[in-house]
Order: sequence, then C-alpha cells, then structure tokens
Amino acid sequence: MNIVFFGNPHFASNALNSLIEKKYDINLVVTNPDKKMGRGLKYNSTELKKNAILNNLPILEIDDFNESGIVDELKKNKPDLFIVVAYRILPKHIYDIPRLYTINLHASLLPKYRGASPIQYALLNGDKYTGLSTFVINDNIDTGDIIFQKKIKMNDKMNFNDLYNLLCDSSGEVLHNTIQSIISEKKIVSQDNSVISKAPKIKKKDFVINWNDSASNIHNKIRGLSYLGAYSFYKNKRVKFFNSYYINSQLDQINLDKIGSFSFSDNKLYIKAKTGYVIIYEIQIEGKKRTQINSMTNYDYFKNEKESNIFEN
Repeated sequence: MNIVFFGNPHFASNALNSLIEKKYDINLVVTNPDKKMGRGLKYNSTELKKNAILNNLPILEIDDFNESGIVDELKKNKPDLFIVVAYRILPKHIYDIPRLYTINLHASLLPKYRGASPIQYALLNGDKYTGLSTFVINDNIDTGDIIFQKKIKMNDKMNFNDLYNLLCDSSGEVLHNTIQSIISEKKIVSQDNSVISKAPKIKKKDFVINWNDSASNIHNKIRGLSYLGAYSFYKNKRVKFFNSYYINSQLDQINLDKIGSFSFSDNKLYIKAKTGYVIIYEIQIEGKKRTQINSMTNYDYFKNEKESNIFEN
C-alpha cells in the first residue's frame, strides 16, 4: 500500500516512526516549509521533516495547495492512502487524490470533542476516559466516518503533558489497526450526531482562573492548561499554577473565609474556592522561574500586611 503522510509536530513524527517500524511503504512525507523562529530568526524545520530526513524519506513542503505542480507531485506515486496527523485542513482537490481514503487521526473519541483542542477539553471537563479516532476526511471538520477507535483511561492527576504523551504513545498502534481495517475491508461507521461536543481553539481568556468556581473545576483547568499555565493575579503580578490537586470539603487546619484567599501549610499553597480548596504544588510568579512550593525558602512576596491575602478573580 502506497502511503503519503501529512503532519508537522512531534505527535505526527511519533506516529510516523511507528509506521516505519512496521515496514509500511511511506512514499512521501508532506509538511510545512521551514520557518524563522527564535531570537536569531533562524530557519527551523518541523519535527516531522527532521524525522523524515533521518529516515531518508522523500519530503514535500507545501505552503499553498493551489501552487503549480503540487497535485502532480502528490499523484506521482499513485497513492492508495493519505494519512493526516496534526496538520491543517486539506482542500477537496487534495483529499480526493488517493485511491482509497484520506484519513485523519484525532485525539478524542469522536464525535466527542470535534475541533482543535480535544486533549485540553478532556482534562478541563474531568473526563475519566478519552481516546483516539481515525476517520475519513470530508468537507466538514472532524465529521467523517469512523474507521477505528481506541479508548484510553484517564485519572484526575494527569496534566496536559501526561495525557498528550499517553495518546502519542498509542498513535502508531491506532494507525496500524486502521490500515489493517482498511485492508480487510471492515465496515466504517458514521458518527452519531446526537452526541456531538466541540473542542474549539483555546483562547487567552481561558487561562484566567475564576476562584468563584468549585475546587475540582479549577484543578481541572490548571492541569488541562499546564503547558502554558492557568493564572491569577496577586499584587498586580501574574501568578501561574502548574501542579495542583483539590479538596471539596473544609479543612480544620486551614481557616480561610473569602473566595480567592490563601494560606501556606505543610509545604503546600491552599486557595479557597467557592466549594473546597485548591492545593498548589508549583507556581511561577511573573518575572521569576517556576518554583515548587516545597522548595521555596520564604514567602515574603505573599506577605501583605495592609490587605487580605487574596488572588484576584
């Protein structure tokens, strides 16, 4: 089976590795062109391109699918299958090229969490399970017929990186099973449109913590957005939170009355939510490095004699 593989980041590169290990015939790797990045504005390649170079695979860098010669280049080896992982939306004249299908790997159990941020939303909503889906690409985003799905168990201590890595590690297995399903002509299944949910792109405002929420919801926000850090403000400085847990009940050793008020105890930071307490283990004060609470030598920044110790909503 002749396969063309589309993608950009580490997630795609890891999936490609699995297909290479299983000796699939990858005729071409399609990725974005190099971009200038960093202070020195040096050209940087996508993770997928770097991997393709290491494995001596042909590479096609596409900026615009309407460029002259792109379609001919993609048709050249008479592809049977296009596999798309963490790439961009393909136009119809591109996804119609392969003999069989153009398929996409999506990080949720579709039709749940259609959209750009399925990993974040599984964590934000405190789900107990998520998974991976492969589906046939059509004119609409994440709506195509399902070929294969794998269910993956979560726990309430996972953060974004934990879940990302777990899904990433399963991506190759899912693609392998998908290809085998196609070869054996197993029936593909339409998505159940009665249980759709969306996972739109995360916006800047989504990172702001509202302490007038339950402790469990705030904890889910912190772990779901841990790749950049959900935040609040104290003394006009942004304070990011990276590692947390929660208690929904009252604590005898912590006496906090106001929502957003906080106290240090047993090398942990306790913040009062609408219901319960958020327990913080790692923070980053604006202009400072990330710090484990149990390694802080003093709490001078958080001492405020004139006002109550309260994080802003």
